[in-house]
Amino acid sequence: MSPEAGWNKRDVPKGPDLSRNLTIGLGIVLGLSILGWIFILISRGDTIVPVTTVTQGGNETLPEHSVSDFMENSSPEEVSDSARQAVAGFLNARTLKGRCQFIHGGESHLEKMRQFYARIGESDQPSGFSKIAFERLESMEGVPFIYLNALDASGETHVFNLLPTSDGMLIDWESSVCYGEMTWEEFQEKKPEEPVLMRVLLSSRHSEDDEGTPLDFVLLSERDDRSLRIVYVDPDGEVSRTLKDVFKTGASFYPYTLYVTWNTERRVAEVTGLKHLYWMDPKLSR
Repeated sequence: MSPEAGWNKRDVPKGPDLSRNLTIGLGIVLGLSILGWIFILISRGDTIVPVTTVTQGGNETLPEHSVSDFMENSSPEEVSDSARQAVAGFLNARTLKGRCQFIHGGESHLEKMRQFYARIGESDQPSGFSKIAFERLESMEGVPFIYLNALDASGETHVFNLLPTSDGMLIDWESSVCYGEMTWEEFQEKKPEEPVLMRVLLSSRHSEDDEGTPLDFVLLSERDDRSLRIVYVDPDGEVSRTLKDVFKTGASFYPYTLYVTWNTERRVAEVTGLKHLYWMDPKLSR
């Protein structure tokens, strides 16, 4: 199962606790192995969940969609066809601007897309639609979405999360590419003192025996780098209290959209804000 598929607070996939009866060093080694399997499963077609477009301190103004009308008036085949058409259109589009018509938020994401694809390299740009490799209809917090893997003309696999709108399914681009404002390498080099948005897999270094111990560090891994990093959390802050409650549910990894800042006093990276659990915000389609 992928990090986000079917994940909710009432039905959490159980998995090994990296911290239980292990030292941090051994936990990181095992964590790397587990993460490798997670991403292998993702590439094979298991589900992964999407993300939000909320900025720290406020929400973006998004167009209102009558999601229920489309979903209630469409057959499963029509929903699937709509999703497939959006993915094919995205992969066949020759420009980023052309791709914007198939994603939530449209051209408001254009500058983000330019920066993102420049960062990861032109070789990772889609090269035309070939076929659908995997598709599954899922639901998160009552909102339906489609997780889909598609192959481009070069044989490369692309992951897509699609949410309903009044006119059909559109791609949640940010969660599909696991968009962040910086890579971890960039963050370490620039050491920004302003919050940086990241989409990560998060795990606790605490074990069940640490129930009364303040949460002061978490383990973090990003989209294309499976290494685990130990990141500071203020043990007296709201982030620590929130994450400690989330970690009680017992999953090994939690897909999170959050903010990381360079703490100049401690000379460490620090999680300073939580945008939302999951990489996709189901509110995007409401």
